[in-house]
Amino acid sequence: MVQLMKRTIGLFSLLVFTFGSIAACTSTATQDVASGNPPIILTPLPVRIQLPIALEPFSDYVYRCQDLHPELSLYLNYASSYEQDSDDMDTTLWWGEPPAGSTAYPLAEEGIHFIWNSDNAVERVTIESLREIFAGSIRTWDAIGGDQEPIQTWSYSTNALSHLFLLNDAKYGINPSFSQWIAPDPRTMLEAVREDVYAIGYVPSAWLDESVNALAIDITLPIVALTSGEAQESTSILISCLQDDLIQGLIAQKYPPER
Repeated sequence: MVQLMKRTIGLFSLLVFTFGSIAACTSTATQDVASGNPPIILTPLPVRIQLPIALEPFSDYVYRCQDLHPELSLYLNYASSYEQDSDDMDTTLWWGEPPAGSTAYPLAEEGIHFIWNSDNAVERVTIESLREIFAGSIRTWDAIGGDQEPIQTWSYSTNALSHLFLLNDAKYGINPSFSQWIAPDPRTMLEAVREDVYAIGYVPSAWLDESVNALAIDITLPIVALTSGEAQESTSILISCLQDDLIQGLIAQKYPPER
């Protein structure tokens, strides 16, 4: 289910020209007061943004741009599936190769980590072990140095993070589609692994925390802002902000180009 969320930006900025302003503006303020014109009210520029739940941590930088540009009014639509909604949205934040026919503005790169519970006796898992675990060849943790307990494998529904099935390529040969349990999003996946000592799954790297052990996979995919054509003024302001050096420096702390 898609939930529409709007971040409240407070009262619209109200500019009232009065006496006592900066000297350079004194004549304009006087003229406005003398003419009896009403105060000038700035109308916010709306930007409708579709954001897949997998990129929820990235919303911090979107909101930071809101703070830097109070003339914008941002509406975030958190989507459970990966679909570009060009009719109702001004831009879609996308993780993966851009769809054909869209205009893409690069913002960051994101990787993938396999995760398992930090209380598990197994501290290290290899790519070879992951291949056998998700193929069903290894079914208990004692086969890789852990307890004699079943391995609870987790993956995603295909419409939620379907592009992560790139893991089933010639390089790794890992096929999470044979997992026993299905999570609708990374938050659910992370919570499941936190609560079950014998669970294993995978999340976008930005979701990692100290509650789980993790193994990085050498797969990174771009995060881009998509538009169906030339971006409108308000959308351009937002995208330019996200590409600015200040915001890029913040993004790099959670989404480093090289992990």
